[in-house]
Amino acid sequence: MAEFPDLITDLFILGDTLNDNGIYGIKFYVRGKPWVVSIDDLMFVDTYYATDSLMFVAPDPYSGAIWGPLLEKAWAKVIGNYELADGGYLENGLRQHTGAPIFTYWINEFETQTKADQLWAILSEADTANYIMGLSVYTTSYG
Repeated sequence: MAEFPDLITDLFILGDTLNDNGIYGIKFYVRGKPWVVSIDDLMFVDTYYATDSLMFVAPDPYSGAIWGPLLEKAWAKVIGNYELADGGYLENGLRQHTGAPIFTYWINEFETQTKADQLWAILSEADTANYIMGLSVYTTSYG
C-alpha cells in the first residue's frame, strides 16, 4: 500500500496543478471501491467583499496549489452538492480519499498512564511507518 504523501497525490489522475484543458480526474473510494470523478476548474467565487476569493476551500497561499479546492469540488459532486459536503468526520474523509483502513481512538479509552503509554506506542509506530494521521476535537454545546 502507498504511503503518505503518495496516497494523496495518487488521487489526481491528471495532475493537481492547472492544466490546459481545465479537466481533472480525481479518484475516491466509495463503498471500498475506487471511483474516478471528472470535474472542471470552474469554482464558486465570493464577490461579496470584492476579494474574488474562492467561496469554499482556498488554494495554498504559498504555492498556489489547488488540490484542496479540487478535492472539495469532486467530493461535492460525489455526494450531490457543496451543502452536503459541509462538515463530517475526519476519519470518513480519509477513508473516502485513500481507501486505507481507518482506526479511531477516543480519549476516554486512555484514562490511565498505562493505556496512554499504549496509545503513544501506537502513534509512534504509525508515524515511523509514515501513515496518515489526523486529530479531531468534537464538542457538544448546550444552549
